[in-house]
Amino acid sequence: MIPQVSSTLALIFILIGTAAMLIMLELKGNPRDRHINRYLIRTHRILGYLFVGMFIFMFSLMIIRVSGYQEELPPRVIFHIWMALSLFCLIVLKILFVRRYKRLTANLLYLGKFIWIFAVVLSGLTAGYYFLHRTDIKYIAIVESDKVVLDENTGRFFANRKCGKCHTLERVYRSFKSMEGWTKTVNRMAVIDTPNIRGFDVKQIIYFLIKQQEKRKGLDRQEIEREIGKTLISQKCSGCHDLDRVIEAVKSEDEWHITLERMIENADDPQFLTDKEKKEIIANLVRKKQDS
Repeated sequence: MIPQVSSTLALIFILIGTAAMLIMLELKGNPRDRHINRYLIRTHRILGYLFVGMFIFMFSLMIIRVSGYQEELPPRVIFHIWMALSLFCLIVLKILFVRRYKRLTANLLYLGKFIWIFAVVLSGLTAGYYFLHRTDIKYIAIVESDKVVLDENTGRFFANRKCGKCHTLERVYRSFKSMEGWTKTVNRMAVIDTPNIRGFDVKQIIYFLIKQQEKRKGLDRQEIEREIGKTLISQKCSGCHDLDRVIEAVKSEDEWHITLERMIENADDPQFLTDKEKKEIIANLVRKKQDS
């Protein structure tokens, strides 16, 4: 889930929690007539269900995302996890008090205050951090004037540090892509990890990835293009087919073109393959036939 969506959910989560807490304070500190109290209790219960449901959803997303980290977690993330686990325990305690240990319900007001404080701090680490530090990165590509500041060692540093959080570096370095392909990939990752990847970082990473794949194939342009085609086939075709089926198929260039058009139509995504990617895949598949 991209940071903008998760941060927006965190803000909604806090608004629901704040509304539930204010109703609880109103019921305890400023009781109204029975009809109004009944309405407030019902509203508080609904907000409570929404609050717990949203927390479970976001808690699950946090576990999934953290499990994908390939390096030691940064302090902010560790503190975020600690706060989330503490909030989880407090919510479980409150549910037990309400459902099982009714004699302890006198403590619900204090427990509710702690839950609200923990929720605000926890959301501040996500929504607050994102909205305070978010950048206006749109789509960043290397241009001619960038060459004076691009540096392979700088790009290696950012690739290891930024990409290694979510992927094994072997996966990153074994891939072959065109300049356009790496630009799209790194920009997509920058959106997911915003605001932790800046525009400067994006350009340095793209530059390094292009350079390191050239070194692996000794600047052999045909070999690099062949590897780029293999990577595209693996990424685009393996979602629906066994790769052996694709590799063993023997078709002419026109036949592969028809096949790809059909696959794009089945994917129901106009951006599934660009014209350049189609040419690279077809060239690789036709070359495979000629080599055999």
